Amino acid sequence: EAASHGDSRQVLRYHDQGMRLPAVIIVPGIAFMSVLAPYIASTFFFNNTLEETSAIAVVLAVIAWMAIPMSWTYLNDRVFYAHQMTWMSFRLQCVTTGIATVGAVVALQLDPAITARALGAGQVLAFCVSAAVGFWVLRRHLGPLGLRATARVYLSLVVPAIVTAVGLSIAIGQLFPDLGETRGVAGLVAGGLVLAGAGIIQLGVTWGVAGLLGVREISTALQPVTRRLRRR
Repeated sequence: EAASHGDSRQVLRYHDQGMRLPAVIIVPGIAFMSVLAPYIASTFFFNNTLEETSAIAVVLAVIAWMAIPMSWTYLNDRVFYAHQMTWMSFRLQCVTTGIATVGAVVALQLDPAITARALGAGQVLAFCVSAAVGFWVLRRHLGPLGLRATARVYLSLVVPAIVTAVGLSIAIGQLFPDLGETRGVAGLVAGGLVLAGAGIIQLGVTWGVAGLLGVREISTALQPVTRRLRRR
């Protein structure tokens, strides 16, 4: 609606909000998935062998990071569609597909031990390039996007998220050394309970540190919950 009325400032505000607010969940979630990928794969693919879940974990650890540039690309597409620039979305999709294809071809030429990682990295790179081009086009049409301030928000989330996830991985390895080795439903239940508790800690610590670093989007994301608690 803002785009149809030519309100570029409102469009930029929506774009900025769309860049920052989802990061509160996406960033700690991705760090958690990437670092704890072996436990996640062995838990939820409980009918697979440990060798198979190890291979899945390698791919998951890399491909999880694709969610960030993919969300940026999707957000840029929404702005392009709002401005009836569908041709730009199509061109960017061609860029994404082209780079991902080249990455896949290169990955197939590498040692089989790193092929899966290379494939995932190619996908991540494809969306990063597509998002970067999209930002450049939007900046030319709408003006500065405030990406420096957004980058500070992401940095304030990424650092504590990764540190917390690494700490959780070490703690799980010490407290539950056999976690993931049990197959079947029993492994799913045990792994699910441990990962659920770890996930809560991941969010709590990441949000706490990021909040101290000035990430206001955390309180914004929690407003619906805090409002309901105050009413009670």
